[in-house]
Amino acid sequence: MRINTLLRTVMAGVLIAGAALCMNSKGRNQTKQSTFTITTTELCRNIRGYRGPVPVSVTFSKGKITDIKLLPNHETPSYFQRVERSGLVKKFIGLTAKQAATKKVDAVTGATYSSQALIKNIQAAAREAQKR
Repeated sequence: MRINTLLRTVMAGVLIAGAALCMNSKGRNQTKQSTFTITTTELCRNIRGYRGPVPVSVTFSKGKITDIKLLPNHETPSYFQRVERSGLVKKFIGLTAKQAATKKVDAVTGATYSSQALIKNIQAAAREAQKR
């Protein structure tokens, strides 16, 4: 009889511990990742600059954009350098995904198609980040 009581007590403890672990792991899976990167190579393959897609890699940390990397593209180098030197990318750093998705930014004179494609890629990454 003592063995049955002991066995029941141990089994009840195992069940309670198992239920607690399940609840904790379920809660962990539902929390948002604090740092992640979205690359627009596939996401924005139909958004084109002057000579083709202008993919970017956008890093989000704690809900804000912390880094934007310009990925290889086929834009005319001298014109794309205008976009890089213009500070256009810096205008998105520090913004939340929601702010970046709707930010109004002027295109760079002399590199209109390239800069518009870059803006659209960053905004698409921001919209994708809002889903996470």
